[in-house]
Amino acid sequence: MTSKVTKKVSDDGFGEYVNGSPLNVPLDSGIKNPAKFTKAVKTDSAFGKSRTRLEQIHQLDQLKVTYGPESDEDMENYLIFEQDLKFFRYFGNILGVDMEFYWKPGFLFCVSLLLLFVIVSQLTYTQYVHIKNHNYYRILETLACYGITISMVLKIVTFLKSFHAIRALLNSTIKVCKANDSGCRAAKIRDRLLYNSRFYMWTTIVVMASITIFLAYPTKAFLVDHELVSLLPIEYIFVDSSTLSGFITANLISSLLGAFANVGTVYAILMIVSLILNYSVFVDMFEEDVKYLDEMWSRESNTTVTYRHSFLRNMCRKQQDINAYVVEIKRLLDDYIFHYFIASYLGQIICLFQIVVSDWKSGYAIAYGMFLEMMFYCLMGTKISSENERIMTALQQSNWYLYDQHTQNVFLTLWVASTNANEMWIGPLAPLSVLTGTDVVKSIYSYYNIMLEVV
Repeated sequence: MTSKVTKKVSDDGFGEYVNGSPLNVPLDSGIKNPAKFTKAVKTDSAFGKSRTRLEQIHQLDQLKVTYGPESDEDMENYLIFEQDLKFFRYFGNILGVDMEFYWKPGFLFCVSLLLLFVIVSQLTYTQYVHIKNHNYYRILETLACYGITISMVLKIVTFLKSFHAIRALLNSTIKVCKANDSGCRAAKIRDRLLYNSRFYMWTTIVVMASITIFLAYPTKAFLVDHELVSLLPIEYIFVDSSTLSGFITANLISSLLGAFANVGTVYAILMIVSLILNYSVFVDMFEEDVKYLDEMWSRESNTTVTYRHSFLRNMCRKQQDINAYVVEIKRLLDDYIFHYFIASYLGQIICLFQIVVSDWKSGYAIAYGMFLEMMFYCLMGTKISSENERIMTALQQSNWYLYDQHTQNVFLTLWVASTNANEMWIGPLAPLSVLTGTDVVKSIYSYYNIMLEVV
């Protein structure tokens, strides 16, 4: 469901009636563009889910705000954001997916589903062959591949369920970029978007390195050592891997499947990382609001007390919307992250075990890919926690003691609400953080050693 705003042109020259939420248009400066109270206006949020705070109608006073021509800074910020989305789209086009409301399954998406079916069917066939030949150690190699296969299934299911909501979340960030189009706010958004762009590029390089690791050893063994080393421990139907032509055919299929999994992983990580890094944009603007509130109360200002109270009330709405943004991310990703961690955890243990027991060098790439994705998610969980702490720090370091009694009471409510900020969790197990990721890695290594001792 696309977001929409009910518009009404006024007689006194103001452009539109808009919601005071930061996901539409925030309150402008009371000096250059004074806001006036108007009737409440029904507004659909950018999120598109009625369960979230952003779908509720603000029943309190709404703010009437002027629109001016787009500035160069506004256009620059928008272009940076669009360039990032275009970069994501390169990988999405390979998979046949796109984070757009009008997206529909096409030929390339059907090819992606076909490749996923090939992986699952051939892994099942390989398990049958190993069980039939009583080659039980080889079964573990195939089980290790199930970790990344389950991950791909989860990615596709999550995309089909959530791409409308994810697009709406991205649109909410675009609205903030366009609404804060001048001065220090625009400069701060630009710096944040440039930082995000560099992080996306670095993330892509690191994740794409796994395909190099995946191909390196078997290719070197074939070209230099003249050994036939399979990329994946999979027996393909109608392909005899014991012959040279069959070996080359099997490795070509494995290369295609590996590249497909790698591109899917890059795209999923980029989209999840972008949602969480965009959260920083909202926090940046909230910090600017706190600073501006301090300025209004710490110096002679031609803003009225009524305006200051309305500004703080608007900040409370922004805080609710910021919290709702995280709630929406949790709704979209909590199940995916929980099931991914289970599959990745078991897959990495079996991978490491088979690398040592069977000298399965290609397993390093699979273990590396699963570990890397897991740690990226842990890093993003920590990022949300750190941004929540930034909100608390901004409130604590404000000059609240200069406010009047009414403002202090409302500000206290705002501070208490900020102490109950939402965080990402790995299902019911533990908070999603780098510390939890470290504990998971220790646990993987412990169970890996236990398996070696038992064998």
